[in-house]
Amino acid sequence: MQKFLLIGLDNSNLGDDLLYISALELMSKIDNSFVFYLKSERIVNILKQIDSISCEINLFNGQKYQKVLHIGGTVLTSHQKIRTRVYGLFKNLLPISDCDIIMSLGVDKKIANKSRWKTFLNRNKPYLLVRDVESFISLWNNFKYTKSSILFDSVFTSDFVLSFAGNINNDVELIIPRKWPFDKNIEKEQLNLIKSSVNTKIMLFASSDNDSFPDFDYSYDGTYDSLCKLLSVISLSSNIITSRYHGIVLAIMFKKKYNPFYIDEKLKSLDDYFNSDRDEHENKFDLQNTHHLQNIYIKALKDVLSLNK
Repeated sequence: MQKFLLIGLDNSNLGDDLLYISALELMSKIDNSFVFYLKSERIVNILKQIDSISCEINLFNGQKYQKVLHIGGTVLTSHQKIRTRVYGLFKNLLPISDCDIIMSLGVDKKIANKSRWKTFLNRNKPYLLVRDVESFISLWNNFKYTKSSILFDSVFTSDFVLSFAGNINNDVELIIPRKWPFDKNIEKEQLNLIKSSVNTKIMLFASSDNDSFPDFDYSYDGTYDSLCKLLSVISLSSNIITSRYHGIVLAIMFKKKYNPFYIDEKLKSLDDYFNSDRDEHENKFDLQNTHHLQNIYIKALKDVLSLNK
């Protein structure tokens, strides 16, 4: 029985919570006898309600574990003000002395606190599953780090997410913006887009966005019921305009027409890969091919776990 400490951001953000879910779905398929400890009671409560997760899940209270698995996201960021990302990984979430795998990792072109990250990588030598080509290039350019490979975002493999997929379009366009304190012009452009749109609904993936977009229709509150509600609304919408990375991921998975609002290079990198003819619902993601995607990810995780024995 192998025991893991599972870590990541805990900001009641829909995209991050889906990373927790997809990570444990994949690990359950590898070995459902795995045991996972998490520091967030909120996330534990969500994960225990996911039928496609069969591993044991417990709140971390100092129990012993063999490996540390990080769910990923854009933790190597250029924005020094994102304290939860830059400092949270080091202080609140991660024992610096041991990190084995970081999944679904996003890497910006320029890295805040670069020297500290370099020390972390050289000391711990975690295996990095980087989620797009641009992130992989940035990782090399910044750190010359080689213990890594490119593998798509783990949410693409989620059975839980795909259980909400449907073919019904209710002619409602969704706008999924995000707060962006690093460039007020970007927030202003998103607000102008919202004001100029007709027959649209506004969805927020985090309650921290509420003050920037107060006229929202849906906002994720960090609960299982809210998660299910928002996924259902997305799956039934006709078109999605979003500046959220996982807004694009969900649009692709649900075969929706979508228009990305680029706020950084990670959205463009994701869109470039899947963008053929969005308006015709043709992209490279095929719902029938989900098990193939899962098998690719499972093989990669098995290989990494064997390397880190």
